[in-house]
Parts: sequence; structure tokens; C-alpha cells
Amino acid sequence: MIHAVGQIYRRPQDAATLTSAYTQALARADEVGATSVAFASISTGAYGYPLAEAAAVSMRALCGAVTAVQNVLLVAFSSQVQELWEQALEG
Repeated sequence: MIHAVGQIYRRPQDAATLTSAYTQALARADEVGATSVAFASISTGAYGYPLAEAAAVSMRALCGAVTAVQNVLLVAFSSQVQELWEQALEG
């Protein structure tokens, strides 16, 4: 298990830190030879990151990462998060 920690949302510039949470988790997965990982929507609960912005940031981070990970499972705890991830993936 690799634990990815996000940050408390304060401003849109926090995107770099959120991106890093995803890409560093993938880097740790590469280090241990994991080929599959699962992510929840990092920082969008108690840390207050806006859902739509977090979905876009996470999708850019995951799709743009250089990694040996072959399967990424996104675990949405609401239909709203799932829809936002789908929208971010489409465009």
C-alpha cells in the first residue's frame, strides 16, 4: 500500500502539489514493481479541494505520468466524482 497525502486547498496554485501527490505515488509504485494502483479523489474531502478542479488535475497527472504502472483504478465515492473524472478524461 502506498499512501498519497494531499494538501488543504487554499488557492488554485495548489494544483502542483496535488499533481505531485499522484505522480509521487506512481513513482513509489514503480520502485516496488507494482503494476496496478488505486486512487480515491485526493484532497477533496476534509481538505476542501474543489471537485471539478481536482478531477482535472488528477486526470492530467495520471495521463501524463511516465510510469510502468499498467492499471490505474479511480475509486469514486459519489456519482458526482465519477462524472467529473469522466468529463476530465474526455477533454
